[in-house]
Amino acid sequence: AKAYASSATADPAVTTTDPDDDELAPWHMLSASEFGPIARTPIKWVVPDVIPRGGCGLLVSSPKVGKTRSAIEIALGVATGTDPLGISIKHPSPVGFFSLEDGAHLFSSRMDTILNHDVVRGKYHWDGHISSDGIWHPGKNLPLHVMFDPIDLSGEEDKDRLRLTIRTLGLKLVIIDTMSMAIGKANVNDSKDMYAILKVIKEIAQHNDCSVLFIHHTRKRVFDKGESIQEMVLGSTALHAWADYILTLAAPEQESNLRRMGVQTKMSSYQRYLSSSLKMIKAEPQDDE
Repeated sequence: AKAYASSATADPAVTTTDPDDDELAPWHMLSASEFGPIARTPIKWVVPDVIPRGGCGLLVSSPKVGKTRSAIEIALGVATGTDPLGISIKHPSPVGFFSLEDGAHLFSSRMDTILNHDVVRGKYHWDGHISSDGIWHPGKNLPLHVMFDPIDLSGEEDKDRLRLTIRTLGLKLVIIDTMSMAIGKANVNDSKDMYAILKVIKEIAQHNDCSVLFIHHTRKRVFDKGESIQEMVLGSTALHAWADYILTLAAPEQESNLRRMGVQTKMSSYQRYLSSSLKMIKAEPQDDE
């Protein structure tokens, strides 16, 4: 009791300000008249109603369903301005693709196949193209930038390099394939590990008006009656809180070559089908009887 009585009486939970420091100022909080007009400000989109500018998200599916192929479709559509997923966009935007899993040869082979079989985007093939009148034309400039070197976003250096790369190239969409290959020794199931990475990535995206999309994996299926989108995503719940949008890709059903794509944003949620050419359609067409 004597020792307690002789100890400092100040509440340890209360901090004091050094009189030599600048006076602590309160936070500035917006009034209703200040934040109200924000609701009338149109959202800027990379892909309308799917990928917002300055937002971060995930493209998730089980293995061998078509995550990377769908991501390339999005990247090519945005970079060329030729309707990614069949969705009309106003103009092309520079895209950065970090292909950390496929490697240079496989990724290049996929691009070669896609561009050789696409009449419109074939004009962007690096070997050029031959027009219907038999004249060869050099390939059009394609603002799609690809890197195959490993990255580790758990370290400050690669976060800074990502920020600098986005600013230097003016990227409006960054696709990282896959998240597990980009986070070094961080544990995707550890909220503290993921928050340390994702918080900075979101700041980079917002400050540069660029969307960052991670390709990611699903959990092993554990529910007999199916899972929600949140239950499907592998890893910590920090991923769900961080993501402004989540795209889920499901394998084709029996007697159908259509993939199901779920789109969940913080404003809406819906499901569409992807045709064999990876163009989004509202519903699976029915045969006329």
